[in-house]
Amino acid sequence: MDRSQKALLSPHEEVTLRHVALGSATSESISKRDLQRLRHLMLVVDVRGRIELTPLGRRRHSALPRMAEGPDVARSDAIDQLEHCIRK
Repeated sequence: MDRSQKALLSPHEEVTLRHVALGSATSESISKRDLQRLRHLMLVVDVRGRIELTPLGRRRHSALPRMAEGPDVARSDAIDQLEHCIRK
């Protein structure tokens, strides 16, 4: 288990782990190779046809660096008005 916590993940494997954590990953939508490696490291399992994080996978996911926030974009009045209309 210690090996799974310390094993380096490729950027693609990290993205796959993030997708699984968000619940947006299906076996058809992600790389078979990434999925195989994450299974081997005991970070994910198949549960009733869904891919889910194991407790170790949740710890590993929470240890991943957070995604950088984008630059601050000034909001225009048009965007504010559009959001106001949509909310009505």
